[in-house]
Amino acid sequence: MKRLLVSAFIVLATLGVGGASPAAAAGPDCGSGVDAGNDFTTAMSIGLPTSCAGSTLGVNDIDWYRFSVSTGQTIDIAATGETLAPMDACLYSPLGVLIACGDGVSTKTIDYTATSAGSYRLRIAQGLLGGSYTFDAYISTDCSSGRDAGNTAGTALSVSNNAWCDGHLGGTDTADWYQFGLSAGQMLGVDLYPPFDADFDVCLYGPSSSTVPVTCSVGGVGATESFTHTASVSGTWKVRVFVYAGSGHYGLALST
Repeated sequence: MKRLLVSAFIVLATLGVGGASPAAAAGPDCGSGVDAGNDFTTAMSIGLPTSCAGSTLGVNDIDWYRFSVSTGQTIDIAATGETLAPMDACLYSPLGVLIACGDGVSTKTIDYTATSAGSYRLRIAQGLLGGSYTFDAYISTDCSSGRDAGNTAGTALSVSNNAWCDGHLGGTDTADWYQFGLSAGQMLGVDLYPPFDADFDVCLYGPSSSTVPVTCSVGGVGATESFTHTASVSGTWKVRVFVYAGSGHYGLALST
């Protein structure tokens, strides 16, 4: 009988019943060799852009990451978890205020344009059982400038009148302004390529007014917006790309 009891104890200890086995260690996360940290203050510091892999052990193991963002920069995050481990990926402000949680079923995506500079946080949780996950995070800037193109005519980003610009609109960032020089008689071509599921429009403004457009192109969802215009006067001209519906990345082509 004693031999049977000892054998049973060994089996139970092996299975982790009764606290006989040591607790499993969380992590390693993001190639660090350690756990990412379970709360806002202990969040793991990472640089952007990054592609990370990590894991959680269950409902009590939440992974937090922190990274620096400047005002006007757009944070893009795409996080994917295991099929059987429902995942939440949420972005927090430097003050700890929840900004947004990821959209999507299998992959959670977040696009947010920072209204203030600081150390932002990403929180990843995976339900009762936990599991492994991956995420990509990077800063999206307009026209490779390192900043947002500006939401007003006064903060327009200066570019060439022959330029290709990658940009992003969404959330609080609803318009991007670009400015460039044109000479009288010079013809400008403008082509805007929006996301397939969004409706972005574009307008041209002359040197004398930033409120009344010279011409616009306003199509529907996913439509390429295009126009040409011959400058009547020399000076600084502006293009405004703006959201009618949706969000995402766009391409803007200027040609003379």
